[in-house]
This record gives sequence, C-alpha cells and structure tokens, in this order.
Amino acid sequence: MPSPAMRTLLVSPALTLVREAGVEARVVAELLTRFELPQSAELDAEVVMPVARLASFLDEAASLAKDPFLGLRIAARYRRGMYGLTEFALRTSATLGEACQRLERYVALLNELVEISVVAGDGHATIEQKIPGVRACVGRHGNEFFVCAMTLHARALTGVPLVPLRAHFAHGKPRDVSELESLLGTRALTFGAGANGLVFPASALQLAVLSSDPPLSAILESQAEQSLKARTAPSRFLGRVRASVHEALTGGAPTVLDVARRLKMSSRTLQRRLGADGSTFQQVVDSVREETARAQVLDGKRSLTDVALGLGYADQSAFLRAFKRWTGMTPAEARRRS
Repeated sequence: MPSPAMRTLLVSPALTLVREAGVEARVVAELLTRFELPQSAELDAEVVMPVARLASFLDEAASLAKDPFLGLRIAARYRRGMYGLTEFALRTSATLGEACQRLERYVALLNELVEISVVAGDGHATIEQKIPGVRACVGRHGNEFFVCAMTLHARALTGVPLVPLRAHFAHGKPRDVSELESLLGTRALTFGAGANGLVFPASALQLAVLSSDPPLSAILESQAEQSLKARTAPSRFLGRVRASVHEALTGGAPTVLDVARRLKMSSRTLQRRLGADGSTFQQVVDSVREETARAQVLDGKRSLTDVALGLGYADQSAFLRAFKRWTGMTPAEARRRS
C-alpha cells in the first residue's frame, strides 16, 4: 500500500485541461496507464486512488499542460453540483458560517481521509483542510485547488468580494506564486504548513448566503444526516499511526515498538489493527517516507543528506535509490520539474 486511498473529483478536470492544452491522445493514454487510471477517467466524476499517486498525477498533468497553476485553474472552472448533496446543503444555508459548519460535518460524505475544521476566535475565522499523517496533504495542485475553491465559493455564495487575511498551504513554496496572490487578493501566503487553510475576519461568517432556502435546507440537512449515519464510520487509526511514524522519523528509522509506545498500545495490537486496515507497519513507514521525501525535496530548503538522515536512512545513496524507485526521477530532476 503506497499510501492511503481517497476519493477525488480532480482527475477528470485535470485530464480535460491536459487535452485542451493540445497533448497528443497517445500521451494521455500513457498517462492513464502509468497512474493506473481507467480509460474513462476523463468522463468519470469520481476516481479512487492513493494520495501520493494523486499528487504525482496532478504534478504530471500540470507539466503536460504547461500550467503550474493547474489547481487554481480547476477551481476557477468549478462545475455547479460537482459535490452533490454536500454542496447543495451549503448553497441553501442561511449564512456563510453555517455553510462552513456543514462542510466541516459533511466532508465525510465526500472523502474519508480529509478533515476540515472551522475555528473562530480573536476576531478571525480559520477554515482548514488536512489529512492526518500526510503532511503534504494532496500535493501542490490539490492543495491550491482547495484554498482557491473555498475563496471563490465564499465570494459566490455571499456576493461579497471576500479577501482572506492570509492563507497557508501544506506543500513547499513554488517558484512563482503570482497567480495565487492575484486570485486570493493577498500576498500573506505561508507554505509547508502541514495543512491548507484560509483566515477571514470572523464577521465574514455572518454574511448571508444569496441562495439560502430554509425549507429546502432542512430537507437537505436531513438527507445528509441520514447519509452520514448510513456510512460505516471510517477508521482514523491509520492516520494516527502515520502521524506517529512521522514524529518518530526524527530519531532515525522508527520501529514497531517506538510507534506502539507513542500510541500507548502493545506492538502486537498495533500490528493486528494495521492488518485489519489492510496494511503493515513497514508499508506505513515506506509511505510516510515517500510523501515526506517528495515534499522536502521539492521544497529545496534542506540538503539531500539532511533529508536522508531525517527520514531514517543510514546514508544518502540508500535514500537516492528509494526516491528514484518512488518517482522515476532523481531529486534534481524532480526539482527542475516543480
């Protein structure tokens, strides 16, 4: 298991942008094969794939389309109704705050891995997205899609040209952030934050939603609650293990005993529960190493030796072999393509 799998609606619009960029059909077909996607992926509303593979796919799609702002472009082309029941529950809310609270509660209907939180205090309101145990979240383009889409939706729902006080992203800072600054309306951007989020004045939560419809809203909320109850509660255990492995990496290659102690359970219990989730301890360690390596290499702030040691590798050569196996590229090649 290279990384936890997630449902995503980003594959289809990404492929559409690749095709519109004039990329040959043969190359697109090779892209689908390489990332184990169905030939119907451009028409499929939803695709399930591992988080790391999704991030790599979006990176490759951006490269083929010659568009470093692929996530922003997908957000700007958002199709009404794309997120079904959850979206319309938001659209019929009374206020932006209520819409955000519903997103926080009903995101589980869209994705079992992603968590969204809405926190208000000290005159600010923070809307944040993260995947427990996956510091890079869904990679640059998926992360930028979320932040840009949330901003555009807030403006569309309220009819107010809202500008966030600041925004943060889970991935490292790209060379060019000009289009992000232009769309968001702020230069207060932070990268490598381990989560994606926006900060607005708390007063923005009181803004009325233009499409508010109380009777329909009550019906949709009831349906959403029923759908939530009907779903099997997703296991968050794998995310907790991944987070503990990430913390343990700073002390070298983590062992089952190290992580079990952090989680206050026996090694046997840890391995048994991982098995129930279809994984093993070594698979989790490899997955966390891969995603952390991708983020740190592209960020470029640390030497490759430091990255290798920080991931628990005894020497840089072992890390370089692993990185090539994960990505098909050397770290230098990956940096040039970012």
